[in-house]
Amino acid sequence: MKLDQLDGIVAFVTVAQKRSFTVAAAQLEVKVPTVSQAVRALETRLGVRLFNRTTRSVGLTEAGERYFVRVAPRPSPTFPRPPAISKLGVLRFQQSPQPVAHTPNQLRSLVQ
Repeated sequence: MKLDQLDGIVAFVTVAQKRSFTVAAAQLEVKVPTVSQAVRALETRLGVRLFNRTTRSVGLTEAGERYFVRVAPRPSPTFPRPPAISKLGVLRFQQSPQPVAHTPNQLRSLVQ
């Protein structure tokens, strides 16, 4: 998977969670047009609109909702969240599984 594709997914998930391109850009520490362009490029690759945008609100389309369920991070019983800091002040964590690369056709099938 190319880095720009990953950035589009990260931007999409952040905007979907925050319901704001401005708040998402602040969280990702980039400019709003960068987030907008990343999401637009992802929509182009998938061949669907993921957001309904107005000047005052951002909402997921039906395809956006389905895609969000597929790509959004979620707690897993297999990989529970580690404790932040142990009594000894040691940070404990588990290695996460490797990301899976998807072709554009596979990504389209996720949102249809």
